[in-house]
Amino acid sequence: MLYELDVKNKIGENVYRANERFRARGNERVVTDEAGFREIKACSSLIIEKLLFVCPYCKKVFDKKKGLFTHINMAHPEHAHNFSKE
Repeated sequence: MLYELDVKNKIGENVYRANERFRARGNERVVTDEAGFREIKACSSLIIEKLLFVCPYCKKVFDKKKGLFTHINMAHPEHAHNFSKE
C-alpha cells in the first residue's frame, strides 16, 4: 500500500527518514510505502498533517482506506485478492 503524506518538521534541524529529507521547520509532501510510513510515524520530530491512500496500480488518491479498497475491487479486480482489509 502507498501513502501520500503532508509532513511537518517541528524542530530546527533537517530530519532524514524513509529516504526523504524533511527540512527544518518546513512542510513536505511525500509518497511512501508501508515501511516508510511507519518510520515517519514513529519519529517524534515529524507530525503527519494529512494522510491519503494511493492506488499502487493507477496512482489515484483516496481520503479513506475503504475508498481505496472499493476502487481496487471495482477497477482492478485481478489484484483484489492481494490486499487484505485491515
